[in-house]
Amino acid sequence: MPIFAAESPGNPLSPQKALATFQLDPGLKIECIASEPTVVSPVAMDWDESGRMYVVEDRGYPLGPAPGEKPQGQIILLESTHHDGHYDKRTVFADGLTFPNGVLCWRGGIFVTCAPYLYYFKDTDGDGVADLKQIIFQGFGDQSTTQQRVSHPLLNIDGWIYLTSGFTSANLTLPLHPNRPPVVCDLTDFRFQPGTGEIEAAAGIAQFGQTFDNFGRKFICSNRNHNQIVMIQLQYANRNPDLTLNRLVEDTPDHGAAARVFPLSANITTVPAEAGHFTSACGILYYRGSALPADYRDNSFTCEPAGNLIHRDLIRPTNSTFVASRASVNREFLASTDNWFRPVNLACGPDGALYVCDMYRGAIEHPNFLTNEKRAATDFNAGKDKGRIYRITGKDFTNFSQADLSHASTVDLCELLNHPNAWQRTTAQRLLLERNDVASFSPLASLCKNAPDPETRVLALRILDNLDNLRDAQIEFALADKNPGVRENALQLAEPRLKNSPRLSAAILVLANDPDPRVRFQCALTLGELDNSRALTALAQIAARDSTDHWTRAAILSSVRNHAADLLEILLNTQPLSTPGASALITELTRMSAMHLTPAALTSLLEQLLAPDTQADALWQKPALAAFAQGLATRPSPHIETLDLLTNHSPITTLTRDRFNFLTNASAPSSN
Repeated sequence: MPIFAAESPGNPLSPQKALATFQLDPGLKIECIASEPTVVSPVAMDWDESGRMYVVEDRGYPLGPAPGEKPQGQIILLESTHHDGHYDKRTVFADGLTFPNGVLCWRGGIFVTCAPYLYYFKDTDGDGVADLKQIIFQGFGDQSTTQQRVSHPLLNIDGWIYLTSGFTSANLTLPLHPNRPPVVCDLTDFRFQPGTGEIEAAAGIAQFGQTFDNFGRKFICSNRNHNQIVMIQLQYANRNPDLTLNRLVEDTPDHGAAARVFPLSANITTVPAEAGHFTSACGILYYRGSALPADYRDNSFTCEPAGNLIHRDLIRPTNSTFVASRASVNREFLASTDNWFRPVNLACGPDGALYVCDMYRGAIEHPNFLTNEKRAATDFNAGKDKGRIYRITGKDFTNFSQADLSHASTVDLCELLNHPNAWQRTTAQRLLLERNDVASFSPLASLCKNAPDPETRVLALRILDNLDNLRDAQIEFALADKNPGVRENALQLAEPRLKNSPRLSAAILVLANDPDPRVRFQCALTLGELDNSRALTALAQIAARDSTDHWTRAAILSSVRNHAADLLEILLNTQPLSTPGASALITELTRMSAMHLTPAALTSLLEQLLAPDTQADALWQKPALAAFAQGLATRPSPHIETLDLLTNHSPITTLTRDRFNFLTNASAPSSN
């Protein structure tokens, strides 16, 4: 959640007057489709298969209940009785919650994040009120402020539900499975399988916001970083014990972290010097809807409630990662002169529109972040009886319909995977996973091969995998797909099958020379699951082309495991070594090799490292020698010193000793 303060925000406006304060991109329109008293303090939303909207109301923010009082947080069920897109019927689905902040529909009920718990609520008797209330997980961190807690349950294309950490750690137990051991997640995000309750740490440390693109790539945000992409998953980061990656996410904006924003309001912040920059980035959304004009698809949107605005970025690939660029110069996608406009979360709805949760508060801040003077001057209750939900579409968009997929056949759901709006596709995916109907296998197999849109082909592959009906031949076909996103996913799907499938192993080796750098990056990661000499040759091919890319180097180093010396030998014998990227790769492989090689093999490695004798070679040889010494220092005792290997009693050549002396400006080792 955001971190900012308000000193004197002025007076609140009615929903009608608030609309007049908005500056929105030309060609778009914004409507208030729910407001107080129908909705109060909304922070998250989701729609079920009948098109009903579940809204999380964090009414108790930021202080919570006084001693002896009932927690105020609620989950409400909103319905549009006139089917016009305006929600006029309110039912309290669940209440008595302390700081609820996320919701996701599943099997006729909802998951709700409310630290220290992940709840599951369901209405089993049809009255619109949850009578089934279960704790699925407990042990999420809840000792920090309300801004820093588990949130944002989202179903990704891989069939896992992902949760953000809110900068907290967790020691998770499952009350429904008391015999399972606790799962400890130390300052990481989380993901779980809704069918089995399996939960594990996931890469990224998101605060209040995560989103996925059409190919399952995860984008996150924190207060000062409004757009980041998770580049390397934990299973890759942790498999090579000799490698420590200092980061797993990339800041994507070309306009920087804590980037400049362009508010129309007073933009009152906790630290006045930070006004006009991101200080409360939250609710990031990768837009995959169909109600905005086509050039808004695959754009990223991030809320900035301190500035009373929503920021828009254009996303484009660059090497193995992505870059986010401002969509507009010196203005924002949506901004308001109203200091009370507090957009905190975004969603793409059944109609393909962009929906905005506006808490509409005079101040949204935890007292812990304020000085005593500002704390005393801040009215934390201002606006606690208010809240709005907005819908943004193209100016001419009129095709609102309250979607009802609850009676759709399995074949119809498979067909919906072709829908241009991601809500329709994701809801169809969810229902197909819930039903686990064999009638889906044939149409899904056809979509894998014949669907016109690559996101549909990927989703069909992933659903078949989740339903244990994906065949090696389908993965092999996808590895040759014309779309790089499909090939990237096919590489991931192939990984657990490589040991038993020579055909898939051969097929992934081909992708070491793929024309797309993101596919080569994923291929480098996937090759770590293939333990043979051909994998090393393929890694060397990728290194020759992509060693300048930081993330591809990290992928290669993750995949070598205990074969660092073997890959190093290939590179020393076959690759140009003087580029900065190649030097960085050689240096790290040298450190890993020196940690484990026998003395004889270390001697041989030194000979190889020091054989080139040009001035250009010295640029990579010096850091490689330092890494060699560093690797030796981490070996179990007795330690081997670099100079021990260079004495006249060792089989090192005179040329090697001379080169060492030249590089280190050292005197020749004594022969005594």
